[in-house]
Amino acid sequence: MRFSLFVAKNIVTYSAYLYRFGTPRILVHGRFMKHLKNLAIPHEDGLTRDPRIEKFINIIMRHGEKGKAREVVTKALNLIQKQQVKEGIPPREVLLKALENARPYVKVSVVKLNRRRTKVMPKIIPETKRMQTSMQFFYKYTSQGSGASYRKLYQAIVSAFQYEGPIMEMREKMHKEAERCRTTVK
Repeated sequence: MRFSLFVAKNIVTYSAYLYRFGTPRILVHGRFMKHLKNLAIPHEDGLTRDPRIEKFINIIMRHGEKGKAREVVTKALNLIQKQQVKEGIPPREVLLKALENARPYVKVSVVKLNRRRTKVMPKIIPETKRMQTSMQFFYKYTSQGSGASYRKLYQAIVSAFQYEGPIMEMREKMHKEAERCRTTVK
């Protein structure tokens, strides 16, 4: 790991510290403090260029450990790159296509009519929430059970890329439930 030093007015930034913990921090008088906006250094792996992938890393993150989440996603993308060499598709594109394939279009929501009566109705998910919901499917799948989470994430991404697997089952389950509740809509 390469250490690059940036010194300006008693402020020292270590890119290795940034890379490990995911959020830029600065060292002021021997203490790590929140970063200044103009001092942010991009990560070496280039995952921060796409806001969708950055959002995916934030959703995969557990207990505020963004560095670990970034490492899990990076390892999964490296596995995809090793396996997808013949097809020539970049791993970043495989991930984004898998997220697109897993997007649900409808959900079931409970609507209160008055104090006691409620009604279960299907609702169309807005475009902005569809991608987030598909990312949450990946989080739910990788957080189940034990084992290496980057391998589970790799399997989920590849299977969703091919329109199959547990992620697509979650999506289909959500759609079937919404269709079943469609009879309540007049």
